[in-house]
Amino acid sequence: MEDTYKIVAALRIDDKLRTSYVSVKGNSNDFTVEFLGGRSGRFSLLLAPLATMFGGGIFILDRLKSQEFYERLETEFWAFVEHVVEQLTTLKTNI
Repeated sequence: MEDTYKIVAALRIDDKLRTSYVSVKGNSNDFTVEFLGGRSGRFSLLLAPLATMFGGGIFILDRLKSQEFYERLETEFWAFVEHVVEQLTTLKTNI
């Protein structure tokens, strides 16, 4: 039987609520980790030139800042996960 753990993290930055989700599936010997940042805004970014013509540039800027935040967070998250797994592996082999 495969266990599933879901972690939700929320942080308020500049009056914006940023939410991320992590899903860990499997057992201690065989597991997968999935990082799900904020909602995807790639489609709306494709419409950026049209939106700026009609005064929506501030919304596009906010979306770009949000996307940048989640990309940095994901990079830091994976570095942290690799470090923790390496420590756990070292600890297990030393026992």
